[in-house]
Amino acid sequence: MNLFTSLLWAAEKIDPNLAANIGIKAAEDAEVAARYALYSLIVQSVVPIATAWIAFKQVQLTRSMKHVEHNTNSIKDELVTAAHKQGRADQIADDKREREG
Repeated sequence: MNLFTSLLWAAEKIDPNLAANIGIKAAEDAEVAARYALYSLIVQSVVPIATAWIAFKQVQLTRSMKHVEHNTNSIKDELVTAAHKQGRADQIADDKREREG
């Protein structure tokens, strides 16, 4: 029995309402599959964009941290220099007092 003969035999045996219900169910399943395919496409599009955004923000954060570190080191250097000058001035004043006194 070939496929054509099988279909003719089955067509006589299957209730038309049952065949219509099978077709409706297949259409519903195809609609669900299409919806999931769309969701998958959206997710696959969002993930690379989110990854690029995170990488961009990380670069900005790294630059900001280097800027803060540079400013902090500059302030520290100025404080060390000022403290050294003050210490040197105090030492000179102490030496001067010892010589005079």
